Amino acid sequence: MRAEVAIVGAGPAGIFAARAAARKAQVLVLDDNIRPGGQIWRRNPFLTTLPGNVTLKTGVRVLGPWQERSLLLETPDGPTILEYDRLILATGARELFLPFKGWTLPNVIGAGALQALIKEGWNIRGKRIVIAGTGPLLLAVASLARKQGGKVLGILEQAPAKQVLAFACQTALYPSKAAQAIKLGSGAFAIYRTNAFVVEAIGKDRLAAVAYQIGEKKYQVDCDIAAVGYGLVPNNELAATLGCETRDGYVLVDNEQRTTVANLFAAGEITGIGGTEKSMIEGEIAGLCSTGQPADHHWRRRNRSWQFVKLLEESFRLSPALKKLATDDTILCRCEDVSFGEVNRYQNWRLAKLQRRIGMGPCQGRVCGPAFSFLCGNGVSGSERASVRPPVFATHLENLIPKENL
Repeated sequence: MRAEVAIVGAGPAGIFAARAAARKAQVLVLDDNIRPGGQIWRRNPFLTTLPGNVTLKTGVRVLGPWQERSLLLETPDGPTILEYDRLILATGARELFLPFKGWTLPNVIGAGALQALIKEGWNIRGKRIVIAGTGPLLLAVASLARKQGGKVLGILEQAPAKQVLAFACQTALYPSKAAQAIKLGSGAFAIYRTNAFVVEAIGKDRLAAVAYQIGEKKYQVDCDIAAVGYGLVPNNELAATLGCETRDGYVLVDNEQRTTVANLFAAGEITGIGGTEKSMIEGEIAGLCSTGQPADHHWRRRNRSWQFVKLLEESFRLSPALKKLATDDTILCRCEDVSFGEVNRYQNWRLAKLQRRIGMGPCQGRVCGPAFSFLCGNGVSGSERASVRPPVFATHLENLIPKENL
């Protein structure tokens, strides 16, 4: 396969990058999901419409770099090589899961996972739901769940009231964000709690109830679904294997969204968690600059979106109290059944991995890596995971050697 501009990721950043780049070049967009749109725009063909000179290929995974300016792909038809002139990474982010007692029970899922499942048609009508974690996503998930007939019993935000109130006040500086917050928050005030988090999921074969804490007091409520997510972690593995420099887990870019690798650009959540608007702006800048078009007229909007990134980080930083939820017998690595007690004496991800196989299962540390970083290190970025290498995703051995190279 050959592309003038190749884009990995068909979420808001990737879509806007493709539209901008298509004004000057032939563009190829790859996404590992069946439908474009990412988490936010899935099942919305209007928002994901692309120009005629953009080719979209879904169900395709990028396994890693091949040779110079080429990638090894896993496609429904088998492995293949993609050669490109310029590459834009818009690989997005995933949820951060922090382990607590019972978190592996069926029907304990991520907040974003609940959102995705509802959009894919999961019937939650009449289901009793507790939504917990941190950030504005909790309100968005609660709003969607209520619209689909779910009974949202509580929204538990781990950040203290002072920080959440300060965030709410400062969103007035961002009219579109403020309007969205007002819309999502309507009807949720009575069940929204701050300085609150789930401490245990209770049940035998599946979830039956959750125990949660508000301040120093503990409560319990019967429920059918617990959706718990502590923010987002950038999908930076591909960027790392391509040699991009990162800081705190995020890909470093300049004003034109260029990374530290020549002819390689990055946009969206992998440069900083900031929501859809930031992703669209950065995607458009990357698409323009990758094809030699001027983009300086977008810099002011992009810089303003970065102010919102910092506001999110400050307002919803994780409480140290969350580090106390996992006990020695709490499973940390679900793929390899590694408990927290087996690895909590290691301050280094590599040592823990060598000694206890944490992160060596199908997810390759995507779930347990950031959790380990938060519980045993100094953050959640997983930036100390220096062992990231191709293949970026678990795959069949035969996919590592394309047929034309046999």
